[in-house]
Amino acid sequence: MNSTLTVSMLLVLAASVVGSFGAAFLKLGSARVNRNPLSFINRYLALGVGLYLGSSVFYALGIRGGQLSILYPMVSLGYIWTMLWARIFFKESFTRQKIAGLSLILLGVVLVGMGAKVIHSIRVHPWPNEAFQPPDRARCTGPNLA
Repeated sequence: MNSTLTVSMLLVLAASVVGSFGAAFLKLGSARVNRNPLSFINRYLALGVGLYLGSSVFYALGIRGGQLSILYPMVSLGYIWTMLWARIFFKESFTRQKIAGLSLILLGVVLVGMGAKVIHSIRVHPWPNEAFQPPDRARCTGPNLA
């Protein structure tokens, strides 16, 4: 595995952890919501939304350097973190069904990760650019015009 893919995986993993904390803070904030529309303005809900947005930054940075088909399933690790926080902060129980489900998620992430193909370099060209010009559309035929 090359270092770019490793960094990408770590960034996506960080996104899943940060996003899972976002879910925990949304849960805390939702407990303070009532019929008053202003009750939606509370620090826990704001922090939860902020953490979700922050996780998107980590995720966007992570997917730049790797295969989306490998990295996107890693987002499902957020379910595992969320369940851990639910246990720690909200005293929710672990049932056999939850543990079985989490085990299947982990197995799926591992199996998808085993299918990773190492990409040595990805060159992204801004559009338009002298180094990269679109194909001559006059020569292109059929549904695939790229």
